[in-house]
Amino acid sequence: MFRLQVHLRTLVMSSPKKDTKELLQIIGFISNGRISPQKVQNLLEMEDKSNFHQDNCISSCSKRISQLIFEEYLDQPNSFDKLSQMISFKKNERSFSSQDIDDIWSAQFGQHESIIHLLLIQIVVNLSDTQIDYLFDKFKYSILEMKDDLRVQSLLELMGKIVEVDTEDVMRMKVLSLYWNLCHHEDISLANMSQIITAHVKILDGSSNLEARKNHWLQVCIEEFSSKRRRRGFIPSLRLIREICSYYPEPSNIVVQSSEPIPVDVAQRYNITDEFQGCHMILTNVVHSLIYLSQYNVDQGDLSCYNIEVREHLEFIGFILKHGSLWLLEAPAKRIWKSLIEESHLEEVRDACFEWFLYLMNNEPDINPEHVKSFFDNCIIQMDPKLLTMSGMECFNIFFRSVNLKENKLSRDCFLTKDLNLIGIDYIWKIIRTCPNKKIVHRAIDILKEKYTQLDPSLRDEDENIENTILSSFFDKLYM
Repeated sequence: MFRLQVHLRTLVMSSPKKDTKELLQIIGFISNGRISPQKVQNLLEMEDKSNFHQDNCISSCSKRISQLIFEEYLDQPNSFDKLSQMISFKKNERSFSSQDIDDIWSAQFGQHESIIHLLLIQIVVNLSDTQIDYLFDKFKYSILEMKDDLRVQSLLELMGKIVEVDTEDVMRMKVLSLYWNLCHHEDISLANMSQIITAHVKILDGSSNLEARKNHWLQVCIEEFSSKRRRRGFIPSLRLIREICSYYPEPSNIVVQSSEPIPVDVAQRYNITDEFQGCHMILTNVVHSLIYLSQYNVDQGDLSCYNIEVREHLEFIGFILKHGSLWLLEAPAKRIWKSLIEESHLEEVRDACFEWFLYLMNNEPDINPEHVKSFFDNCIIQMDPKLLTMSGMECFNIFFRSVNLKENKLSRDCFLTKDLNLIGIDYIWKIIRTCPNKKIVHRAIDILKEKYTQLDPSLRDEDENIENTILSSFFDKLYM
């Protein structure tokens, strides 16, 4: 009892840095059962010190925790072990409070981030559900307020380590749900959302039952496309589905012949894996979302995010076409073209759409081959040349070449011209005559020269004066 009195007096009179040892000694007395907390309380009352007159030993420890942290106590040797011991004592006595969580959480934003993170990882498994929710709220609002990518990444890594210490996977589901809700928060930045989605997939990848978890989150994303979310609401699903799809094998290259039309916006090209039978509905809803997005009135300050959102939708549609082994039909292609090119006042958006159609036509085309000519005739060569960008010119050129190859007006080896009446040639002349962009005009002239100088030998066999015929047609076009 005498030793306890000495420790209590020292504790009352000492500075925050020196009272640690005394706190631990008192905790040791109580933890070992050598004395009850009530007797400690009685001794404190006898000391009649103002700081401890109304408080018991446990609440004294509570007050000391924040002091020890903010008085640079963590610089001292064995600080982590000593602080862990005090926190463990408080948890055993059921006096660990939300204020303690606040104190510990605030202490990480300094020179001791790694120590505090280790402390949080250690204590989280013994927190109550209410305390875990409180801790997750601290995490949530910290992420929303942070502009530093490295700080965000550090917090995400902390949550990942917290998940790893839970052997029952309960924490994993809590964190995945937290990330998902955070991605849909109206104040989340696109940059932070991207980091969170990556962290979400990393935690998902560590699940004990990966296949079931993967299918669950895929279904969550699919159901969201049926919701009434607008604007950025689909972005988390667009990104998460792409990440989840990395687990699936590449689609087969064996074409399935079918004469039966599919009453949706896309035609099935190959067999789709069982897990991805929702491709048609997903694609249809993303196209709808993109059309809605294109009608949104964009403020100048919101322009950068808007462009990212448009590209996000386009990239996802391209991804789902390839991964789901689908063809884009003419109807949705026309809707996208009209919304993002013909009706858009933003050159960046038009350029993104041109690049996207160019991407769809490269290598193995993702637009139904039976619809390419109709789309070319009804959309591309009906466009006002003033809307063209350099990407738009290359987009025109790849469709121009594809259509004339299919119509046997160009040879498949070296694209030599076999017929002077190329489909779309009049539009090239229209570009030359009316487009205000000189670079685009020069590119149109280059295409024209290429097609009329690289002639198939069969043309010379038909007309020995083929050059004169070409020059005559040029003069006719110039004076139209």
